[in-house]
Amino acid sequence: IIDNALKKLAKKGADLIAVNDVNAPGCGFGSDTNEVTVLDAKGILSRISGSKEEVAELLWDLALERRALFP
Repeated sequence: IIDNALKKLAKKGADLIAVNDVNAPGCGFGSDTNEVTVLDAKGILSRISGSKEEVAELLWDLALERRALFP
């Protein structure tokens, strides 16, 4: 999953990509919780888990921090 995400990140020219393993037990589709791995071009930046709302808020925080560092 990580290798595919890094390829997609490079292909799209994106700064960040969030990867969630839909086969992870208790996370993802049909669940109230989620777990994602956030990558940049150098590799794993962060792992986030919690409610879907918490994960979404933390993803926004990471994106905003990244934008502030690299305007």
